Amino acid sequence: MLDIRLIREKPDFVRERLATRGGGDEAKIDEVLRIDAERRKSETE
Repeated sequence: MLDIRLIREKPDFVRERLATRGGGDEAKIDEVLRIDAERRKSETE
């Protein structure tokens, strides 16, 4: 499982590492970041 802080701080690094594993999961990083941003925003409201 990936740490959300790592994804937030180094999304390009995470994409590169996922790409080496195959499976196409690197494309999901943007969606994860979007959902995380929405969650963080709703928590502060």
